[in-house]
Amino acid sequence: MTISSGGGSATNSGIDYQQRVASLFLAHLLLDIDVSYILEIHDSAKIAEVSFETASCIDDIEIKLIDGIRVLIQAKRKISFSSSKNSQFCSAIEQFVNEYALNTDTKNFYILATSNQTSSKITYELRKILESIRINDSGFINNPLNKSEQRTFTDYLSITRNCFRKSLKRNVTDEEIYKFSKRVKVLVLDVEQSMGLEKAILTLLADRTQVNPNLIWAALISNSIYFSSKRLSINKEGLLSKFGNYLSKDTETENNKSNKEELIKWEIKLIDKVASAREILLIESFVEQADYLMVELIRFNKDCSRRFTFKKNHCLLPNGSSWTVIYRCSTYAGMERILEEKQDHFLKDKKIIVIPANLNKGEDVENSLCSTIHSELCDTLLSKNKEPLSCLHCGKSISGVASVAVEIDEIDVESILGSVHLSCLQPVDRVIGIIDSQFSKDYRCLKKFDFQLWAKQLWRGQYRFASFRDTSIVQQNIPRIVWQSDYTYNSTYSFCVKINLENGTARYISQRGKLDRMNLVEAEKTASDFNNSFEASKDTDPFCYTSKTYTYGSYSQLLRIKGSDERCIKCVSAEVAKYNRVLEKTYNQCDNFYAPVFIILDEITELPLQIQKRVAMMTDPLDFENYIENWKNAGINIVNYEIKIIESDWEFDMFVASVFQSKTGLVVDPIIDQNQDFIKAIFIEDGNRLLKRAGNIEL
Repeated sequence: MTISSGGGSATNSGIDYQQRVASLFLAHLLLDIDVSYILEIHDSAKIAEVSFETASCIDDIEIKLIDGIRVLIQAKRKISFSSSKNSQFCSAIEQFVNEYALNTDTKNFYILATSNQTSSKITYELRKILESIRINDSGFINNPLNKSEQRTFTDYLSITRNCFRKSLKRNVTDEEIYKFSKRVKVLVLDVEQSMGLEKAILTLLADRTQVNPNLIWAALISNSIYFSSKRLSINKEGLLSKFGNYLSKDTETENNKSNKEELIKWEIKLIDKVASAREILLIESFVEQADYLMVELIRFNKDCSRRFTFKKNHCLLPNGSSWTVIYRCSTYAGMERILEEKQDHFLKDKKIIVIPANLNKGEDVENSLCSTIHSELCDTLLSKNKEPLSCLHCGKSISGVASVAVEIDEIDVESILGSVHLSCLQPVDRVIGIIDSQFSKDYRCLKKFDFQLWAKQLWRGQYRFASFRDTSIVQQNIPRIVWQSDYTYNSTYSFCVKINLENGTARYISQRGKLDRMNLVEAEKTASDFNNSFEASKDTDPFCYTSKTYTYGSYSQLLRIKGSDERCIKCVSAEVAKYNRVLEKTYNQCDNFYAPVFIILDEITELPLQIQKRVAMMTDPLDFENYIENWKNAGINIVNYEIKIIESDWEFDMFVASVFQSKTGLVVDPIIDQNQDFIKAIFIEDGNRLLKRAGNIEL
C-alpha cells in the first residue's frame, strides 16, 4: 500500500468517515491526550478504551473514559434531517433513545458525529437546539427560533417521542425528552484529508513518534477497519503493543503514565535517579601547571549541609575564597558530553588537570542518606515544572535545538529542575542529563517549536487560510488577503444582527468567523443598513448566502464562486437579536481566524526572515523542510534561526500592524523560483493603506 500525506491512500482505498472518526480517538488514546476539547465538555476526559461495532444499541463507536463515562457515537459523513422512519437520522435517534432507555439516570453521552457536508438543519439548527436545552439557556426566549428552526425543533420532538413510545411502550413527557436531549450532541468532526482536525492529529503524532506521522495515521485507519470487522475493543496497552516501537519514549512510560513528570523523565537521559552526591567542575586554573582544572567535589557534609555554594559564575568555598566556573555537571560522563557538544575552541591546545575527590576505599557517597534525600527533592522539583520542555532561561521550546537537563540551585535563586538550551547554559547550571528526543532528530528544522501548543491552536484555527490550501496558483494569480486593524476583541456587547433568508433559515453577521456582538445603537443601525441594501437590490442583483459554505455576497458574485452543489439563498430582512451562549457555540466557526502561524527569526537579532521585502509567515510545520529546500535552491540559505509561533489572532494583529508600520509586506507559505520571484504564495495586504490610497474600495 502506498502511503501519501495525510493518510490519503486510505481515502483512495475507500476508507469511510466512520473509520477516520474512530482513528481520531485511537490517536488520542495512544498518546494519552485529553479529548474534552473534541467532545466539547468542560471536564477533562481521557480515553480508557475504544470499542467498534458494539453490542450496545449505538453500534458504531463506543469510547469508555477513564472516569467510567461512556461516549457512544454514530458517525455519518453526510446525513439529512428527515422524519421518515427509514431515514438514517431517525435510525440514529432511535439508537440513542434505546440506549438511554436502559438507564435514564446515565451520565453517558450520545453523539452524532458528522462533517460540514451534512445538512445545516443538523449542523446548525439541531445543534443549536440541543445546546440550548443542555445548558438551560434563555436563548429560546431572548432569541426566538426562526420558522426553519421551529420546524426542526417540532420534528425533533416528534421523532424522539415516537422513538420513546416504541422503546418504552408508553408516551413520554416533554420534560423526559429534554432530560434525554441533554445527553445528545451533534459534533462536526472534519477528519478527512488535509482538513484542520487531521492536521492537528498529524502534528501531535509528529511530536510523539519516531517515524513519519502520516504512516501512523494511515495505520490507525487501517486498524480501525480491522477492529470494526471483528467487533473488537482496544485499550492503551493493546495499542502500545502494536505501535509502541514507533513512539518516542515519552509516550510509552512506566506504568503507561503520560503526565508531564514522566514526559521529561524519559526525555532526559538519566540513570535511575538524579546523581546528587558530586560536583564535577571545569574551572579556571589556580595552579601554574594547567590552564583549566576539572575538579571533583563531594557535595554534602555528614549533617547534609552544603559544603560548597554557587552564585553567578563562581563556586564559593568554606574558607571564603571562590573559583571561576566554566561548566558544572553531576558526573564525569556529563562533563565529557558537554565538552563534546559545546566544542568550545577556547579549550583547544589547553592543558586540563583532573583532580578527583579524596574518598575512602569503598565509600559510596551516591547512595548516602544525604544524597538520597536530595535526589527525592529533585524528583519533586521535576514534577512541579509545568513546562518541562521549555528552556528555563529563555522560555522557548527546546525542540530541534541541542539542550540539556539542569538543576539550578544558586544562592538567592529558587531551586528548579528542567531543560536548558546549550546556547543558554549558565556556568553554574548543574547539568544532570541530556535531552535526547527522536522527534528533535527527525524535525531538526523546527528549532524551538512548541508542537503541543501548535496542535491545540490548530484545532479551531487558520480558518482564513483553509480555502487556499492545496491549490496550484501561478504568479499572476497569487491570492491576496486584505487585513484591517479595526477588529474588536473580547466584546461584551449584548446584541447581534440576524439575517432572515427566503427559505425560512437565518444567518448572523460575523467577523473573522465569529458572531459580531454590538451595542443596541450599533446593531439597530447595522440592521437598518442591511435592510436598505436588500430593498435596493432585490429586483436587480439581490444579496444572498450560499447554501453550504454560507458565503455572503451579491447573487452575481456568488454565482462565480459557489460550489456546483450549492444554491444561492436570498436575504429577506435583517433584525436585531439578543446575544446568548447558544448562538455563539452554534455560529462561531473558529477560535482563531488567522492563527496559528509561525515566523522564522534570526537567532542573534531575532529579526524575521524577509523574501522580496515581505516577511515570511508559515502555516504548516510538517512541510517546513520543503520550503527551506526551495529557498536554498534560490540562494536563500537559512542556518542560524529559530521559530516563533503566533498563537492567537490578537498576537497576529499586533505583529501584522508592526510589519505594515515598518513599510514592509507580508507573504504566507512562499514558494519561489531561481530569481526569487513568487510562484506560489498568499499575500497579506494592508487594508488601511489601500483605503487611503483608493478612497473607498470594497474589502
